[in-house]
Amino acid sequence: MKRKLVRPVKPGDVIQLKINNLNHSGEGVGKYEGFTVFVPSVLPGENVQAVIEEVKSRYARGRAIHSDNFSKEREEPCCSSYAKCGGCHLQHMNYEAQLKFKNQTVIEALRRIGKIEKVNICPPIGMKDIRGYRNKAEYPIIEYNGTLYAGFFKQRSKEGIPIDDCGLQHPLAEKVRRYFIEIAREMKFKAYSMETKRGHIRHLIVRVGVFTGEVMVVVVTAADIRAQLKRAAKELIERVPEVKSVFQSVKINDRNPNVLGEKLYHLYGKKRITEKIGPFEFLISPETFFQVNSVQSEVLFNKVVEYSKLEGKGTAVDAYCGVGAISLFLAQKTQKVYGIEISKKSIENARANAVLNGIKNTEFYAGDVSEIVPNLPIKESDVVVLDPPRGGCDKKALNAVLALKPQRLIYVSCNPSTLARDLSFIVHEHGYKIEEIQVVDMFPNTYHVETVVLMSRL
Repeated sequence: MKRKLVRPVKPGDVIQLKINNLNHSGEGVGKYEGFTVFVPSVLPGENVQAVIEEVKSRYARGRAIHSDNFSKEREEPCCSSYAKCGGCHLQHMNYEAQLKFKNQTVIEALRRIGKIEKVNICPPIGMKDIRGYRNKAEYPIIEYNGTLYAGFFKQRSKEGIPIDDCGLQHPLAEKVRRYFIEIAREMKFKAYSMETKRGHIRHLIVRVGVFTGEVMVVVVTAADIRAQLKRAAKELIERVPEVKSVFQSVKINDRNPNVLGEKLYHLYGKKRITEKIGPFEFLISPETFFQVNSVQSEVLFNKVVEYSKLEGKGTAVDAYCGVGAISLFLAQKTQKVYGIEISKKSIENARANAVLNGIKNTEFYAGDVSEIVPNLPIKESDVVVLDPPRGGCDKKALNAVLALKPQRLIYVSCNPSTLARDLSFIVHEHGYKIEEIQVVDMFPNTYHVETVVLMSRL
């Protein structure tokens, strides 16, 4: 008979806990009578008093209510909404410690998941200013005490809360948030409720061209209210002239996991805004992915170019190319770049970006990587760049790109766990060696990690 695990705590208990380390989400980890307890917003070495809020079979989660000593790595959060908002995780930790934590997260994931030891990991590349760097905001619209707000969600919850300010969002996004809510209140808009199926607005999405000053606004609604939103858009543009583009997205299906809905209507201005990264301009549509940190994007793209070692010759394949950002940077150093992305809208933008920047040595294909790569007009490639979503690459896609026998394989990842899984397959089953790993901090004050890995074929 399987022995039942004894849980020494229950919700509501107040316990004393010494924090020994951090988990991959930046939560403090302690042991209470041998039972693991996670506590957010604490640091290793701190002794805390915590109230237990959740108990599972193998761990509990608590909230610190008192500490009698503080780590030297602790500092005052820069955002007044930090204690209640779930968007940030590490604002209580100084930036040097954040960077150290992120490097260690990658090392631990490679060791634990990928069975890869003794990697050559460089010092992480951080930012000078870790406030206001995000160029995309997704604010849930909520009603709090009968008043409309554009806020965020609590940690580990879908409960919306109002915020005073967001220290991570670009100031223009915050300006749009404040003025849009003023207008929405004046026009008597209501927040949509999934429980009652009533209300108008679900989300406010703001995208900012950090280096161009252009702003796009997308209002996600539960029904087609274009006439009202056109009036709201006119008011918003008068108050925030940087807004150059306004859309309405209608989301009818509550089970749709995407923030954007099933229908998209252009209400005002340009259909795409531009952002400038290094020597290139990029067109951005509501549906397309673009890195959320414009400042660090140039650092990231240049690191990929450095790792490619192309020097004006050879071919490169940019799998999961998005709007073609990495492709255009690589095009400076190679004879031909083939970009692949499953989103047709992203590929439209990638082709337009190549034309906009006068780049003639790129070809872009819309479709699944595993299906497109075998049909490329090349049998081998000098370099392959992989920059997949958080879920990483499936084995069909990996086998397809590895069949090109690239001398150098560059993997760009925002998820250490799926990165470690995929690297294990590439290294242990396909004979590649990890040459160097570089963390580029795209997400200061959060536990998210962007990693660039250079591999060579043995």
